[in-house]
Amino acid sequence: VGLLMMMASEVSEAVNLVLTQRLLQDCKFTVMEGLYALAPPSAACLFSAAAILEWPAMARQGHLEVLTQRPEMFAAAAALGLAVNFCNMLLVQVTSSLFCKILNTVRGICLIYVGVLFYGEEMTFTEFSGYLVALLGFVAYNYVQMFPNEGERLESAEHTALINIEEPADSEPG
Repeated sequence: VGLLMMMASEVSEAVNLVLTQRLLQDCKFTVMEGLYALAPPSAACLFSAAAILEWPAMARQGHLEVLTQRPEMFAAAAALGLAVNFCNMLLVQVTSSLFCKILNTVRGICLIYVGVLFYGEEMTFTEFSGYLVALLGFVAYNYVQMFPNEGERLESAEHTALINIEEPADSEPG
């Protein structure tokens, strides 16, 4: 169940980024117009999910009073959420949804490394290797984006190497 939820989350995020890119780049919306169009349905979805999944448990445990005890903290969290969405939309507008998805993955990996280095989290060698491969992929992606000619040269070298593997050299009759 957890794996399916994670896959659904990743697909939803990718669809969200692609549609945001379409809105900002293809339809030529500004970031403010994009937020104006996307914020109400996003808020409705989050509000509905919280009302169904979280509020009943909060009411049973008496945690709803926290909202009235610390309203400034909730206002600050809302302001930070708006700032993050604004920055995300700016990033999608000037780059691409693919870059944002990759950057988000790298952010998550770096957060895991910070947890291991500073908070004593444990990581197996296999996990470390997987995260390292993902980070190297991010570096390679950015390298090819910055130097497209080098990317074409690497692809051509790879293609040549594959052809040489598939076609063995003619051997001398002996």
